[in-house]
Amino acid sequence: MNFGIERRHHPRVAVDWSVTTTISKGAIKGKTSNISISGLALIIFSEMPDIGDEFQVTIKPSEDHEMKVTCEEIWSGNFIVNESVCIGIGVRFTKISSRDRQIIATLVAAYQTN
Repeated sequence: MNFGIERRHHPRVAVDWSVTTTISKGAIKGKTSNISISGLALIIFSEMPDIGDEFQVTIKPSEDHEMKVTCEEIWSGNFIVNESVCIGIGVRFTKISSRDRQIIATLVAAYQTN
């Protein structure tokens, strides 16, 4: 138990971006809940990877940009969103381009100053 102690090293901001998670069972559509330069929270409505598994996530922050990252699941749980059961997954980036990390860092900094 962390007893309310924040363990994240980097600030997160709320974002609602489309994602496709690719695991051994296939591609799964979902969306982001929040993001930082070290990871993100995903919301999906079907299968999920196992904790500790690495998998690919394609993030679409806009129509003209796509980020392809490799992630490791850190936590997961079931949640209710709009009266539907969904799966929330917290992931850590294990491979991300320096360009995409910089885009995320710029976004987080902009949201923190507002």
